[in-house]
Amino acid sequence: MVSLTVYDGAQGIGGNKLYLEDGGRGLFLDFGKNFGNYGVFYEEFLRNRDTRGIHDLIHLGLLPKLNIYRTDLIPRDLDVSQYPALDVSCVLLSHAHMDHCGNIGALRADVPIVASPESIVIMKGMQDTANASIEGDATYFSIRRPADEAGLYLSSDRKVNCRGRDFCCTESPVEALISFLSKKPGQEGRNAKKLEPGNCCCFDEASFPFDISAHPVDHSIFGATAYILEGDVAVAYTGDFRLHGKNGDSTREFVKLAKGAAVLITEGTRAGRSDLPDGEATTEQSVCDVCRGTVEASLGLVIADFSARNFERLESFQEIAERTDRELVV
Repeated sequence: MVSLTVYDGAQGIGGNKLYLEDGGRGLFLDFGKNFGNYGVFYEEFLRNRDTRGIHDLIHLGLLPKLNIYRTDLIPRDLDVSQYPALDVSCVLLSHAHMDHCGNIGALRADVPIVASPESIVIMKGMQDTANASIEGDATYFSIRRPADEAGLYLSSDRKVNCRGRDFCCTESPVEALISFLSKKPGQEGRNAKKLEPGNCCCFDEASFPFDISAHPVDHSIFGATAYILEGDVAVAYTGDFRLHGKNGDSTREFVKLAKGAAVLITEGTRAGRSDLPDGEATTEQSVCDVCRGTVEASLGLVIADFSARNFERLESFQEIAERTDRELVV
């Protein structure tokens, strides 16, 4: 019998950690960072103590009390054996926003990630350009060892190469993707730690407890994917989605396919009717048109601020720059 356990993500924005199980085997639908809960304890310049592994995250309730985490992140004063050891065949990742992927780095090293090629590339790019942290270790990680005799503090083992995670791509991975996953910045130095990549295959080649089909949907980040899982019952998982972007038809196509599912798991952050009259909903094209008008009416420098991973918005400003004879600087 199919069962669903919500370990995080209910009554909040993101932080999705949904465990779907059938016959003793299961998988997670996303494994994201709950920014609301993190904000109770941390802020921009006050972060989790990575030297304590997952100790603080477990005791503060920021990670579910489960026995599914990397053993090198468990200090000796944290006993996870008392917690349920779930069978986790994979994580189905809907997209690469941190509230959906931000805690993947804590998961056992043998748990593969199912994701679109775009999501995999974005996560890897984010990690390559950020400071090392447990939350950022989604695509590869450095093995940690006890740094003191008591085994309370952990530090990266400088003698051991970084280990890459296994990925199951929603379509056949191209050579450029496999190459990108096989190296990290700064590894060319003679004494630098190298990256030992994990496997990267098409998810059709892997064995999971459900028959899974992946469907692209429209969202403010490239690579957003919804899933339909077939077991005793059919379950549809939307992840985050929208209709007003350039790929809105992809979302509409998924809606048609998902009508046959017995269970729908969806986001409720913006559930409800629009306050705008019919036909006046804001679209990405209308945003582009308004921004273009503003730029055309402006003299000198124009500064635009938007999400760093909203490439569709970036493309809009590239188009605006070309049409207004300006140069786009990122």
